[in-house]
Amino acid sequence: LAASIEVRKQPNTTNYFKGIVQPNELFDVAVCNPPFHASSRDAQASTERKWRNLGIKKTGKQLNFGGTNAELWSEGGEERFVSDMVAESALFAKSCLWFTSLVSRQENLHIYYNALDDVNAKQIETIDMGQGQKISRVLAWTFMDVREQEEWARKRWNNR
Repeated sequence: LAASIEVRKQPNTTNYFKGIVQPNELFDVAVCNPPFHASSRDAQASTERKWRNLGIKKTGKQLNFGGTNAELWSEGGEERFVSDMVAESALFAKSCLWFTSLVSRQENLHIYYNALDDVNAKQIETIDMGQGQKISRVLAWTFMDVREQEEWARKRWNNR
């Protein structure tokens, strides 16, 4: 799969696809693991809550997950990040077959569904995932109807 996968770093933290997806480029899927917290304080509070619930006594400013600051939090947290990503994805509706994002907070799903309705997504899927007591989900959406998806597959995969 290495020849079929390309990872691109977005240098502009206010964009998602702008500057990354070039004119006439086509992508089968865009995958996102968004920052879930709105600040370092929120990330620390989440860690402390988890340790308390597990009965673990820890001291200091340790987090129960790894990552750089930009990977862990952004202004507005997951809700704003994914909502903004949905809005920008509409600008690239014919450049990417499926857009996806991990969603940690189930209570945010209705916000994303409304945002996807606003940008006229044709199909929306939510895939539940669980590991231990942690449940998250992948939100996937496309701006192509079934006929367009089939045509995309014929063109993209018959040429490989």
